[in-house]
Amino acid sequence: MKFKIFASAILLSITLSVSAQERTEKGNRENRQQPSEQTIKELGLSDKQVTEWKEIQEKNRKNMQEQRQNNKEADKTINEERRKKMDEMRKSHREDIQKILTKDQYVKYLEMEKDKADKGAKKGKKSRK
Repeated sequence: MKFKIFASAILLSITLSVSAQERTEKGNRENRQQPSEQTIKELGLSDKQVTEWKEIQEKNRKNMQEQRQNNKEADKTINEERRKKMDEMRKSHREDIQKILTKDQYVKYLEMEKDKADKGAKKGKKSRK
């Protein structure tokens, strides 16, 4: 009897943690579709720039999603070709963002992106230890 209760408790905790993780990941993906309040404030984006930013992010998200789907279906021997395609899409995305920002905003944006990349690299190193 104790074993059944213990097994039920373990199963329930696993189910709840997986469910919470899925909700968090979904929320994080949705939040990336638009500039954060911090980005808007730090770059001093106008309403028009925020709207255009959202459109660019949505277009980029769809392109990346299609590419990922194609990658799943493609043969693994063409990894380099897929990597180049994704790099081109990232470059296009940066160029679209640059078009809607002033020079000062774009410089600040690049600094913010570098900071995010540095934090991500540090976070990755911590989790590997």
